[in-house]
Amino acid sequence: MISCSFLLRFICISAFICCVLCGTNVNRLRKFLYKEGKDFTCLDGSLTISFDWVNDDYCDCPDGSDEPGTSACPQGSFHCPNLGAAAMNIPSSRVNDMICDCCDGSDEWAGHVKCPNLCEELGRRLKAEREQKVALHREGYATRLKMAEEAKKEKQDKQVSMKIFKTQLLCFSYRITVDELQSRLEFDDNSDGVVTVEEAMAKLAFSLFDLYYFMIFFCRICLAMLAKLTQMFLSMKCGKELSSDITADEARNKYQEILDNKSTIEHEIRYSTCVCDLFKHTACREIKALLSIDFGPDFALLPLYKECFEVRDSQYTYKLCLFDEAFQITVAFIETSVRKQLYENGQSCWNGPTRTTTVVMECGSDSTLRSATEPSMCEYLLTFQTPAACEPPDSLHHEHEL
Repeated sequence: MISCSFLLRFICISAFICCVLCGTNVNRLRKFLYKEGKDFTCLDGSLTISFDWVNDDYCDCPDGSDEPGTSACPQGSFHCPNLGAAAMNIPSSRVNDMICDCCDGSDEWAGHVKCPNLCEELGRRLKAEREQKVALHREGYATRLKMAEEAKKEKQDKQVSMKIFKTQLLCFSYRITVDELQSRLEFDDNSDGVVTVEEAMAKLAFSLFDLYYFMIFFCRICLAMLAKLTQMFLSMKCGKELSSDITADEARNKYQEILDNKSTIEHEIRYSTCVCDLFKHTACREIKALLSIDFGPDFALLPLYKECFEVRDSQYTYKLCLFDEAFQITVAFIETSVRKQLYENGQSCWNGPTRTTTVVMECGSDSTLRSATEPSMCEYLLTFQTPAACEPPDSLHHEHEL
């Protein structure tokens, strides 16, 4: 004789299988795989079983796909429809555990506990949060567009500066010719693929207006004139008086003072030229390194380069200088992605590893360092909000509509 408890269990399971077939507890993308009256094939393809074994509270499939509505398979998942809110999947181990995980209570189908349907209330709250998020992104994205425009101008200025530095370094090697200038396509102002004599000379003339180089150029001319004067002076017969007040010996002494200063002048010119060239070489390298950093597809983060922000907790003040370093830890910036940055190789903790900091960027109406935590020893997590992390409001429309 069949016991009442067995019949009750059979009825409950049968009723639940019906719910599964109606799509109540299976993700709608997988519902077509559960067809009553047909053998069921495990979703990993490892086994085909009778449909009577689906949701029989016994795990047959290695992937747990035959028990989407029970807790029999520890690795299985249960689908909460949550109509009016957001659908979700939970581990099968939470089914019928007398804890309401789904807002519609569908995970406690056995009836051991009565779960109120909170989906409508939750849906209203989620909808309000989503509308707030869209408004935040709309405001932040408008600021981001301004930051991107500022970054575009700064990027162009940096590129022009690097081009001018390279031009000046090239022109003042004093070995440059018009033919060599014409071989440089970066001097092609009208972008027709040909550097004309006029374009080449214009670049050369423009560089000559650099005041510092003009002074060096002028001094070189003076030294050349001094050399010619030396030849003329040595060819003179200076045994007689040059005038009633100045003798040849006095003139030679005065000229010798000039010659004594000649080496100093030449040294200063060579030193100044080297320093100027070194500065411009360094500037070119720095600009090139700057432009290679990932500031986002529209370079919106460029205006925040090395700008510093602080946040305090109960014990420490944390300081973040974007794309550079972070304190209380001194670290080096390691580029990862725009939304998540890693700063490594900080000072070593006492009897511990070197400090590292992860910076997560979120959309915000202004740029500020919001929070700092230490999830594990010597590993810090900073949350930084900025308009540069805001997405176009239209891109948020794919989210769940409530």
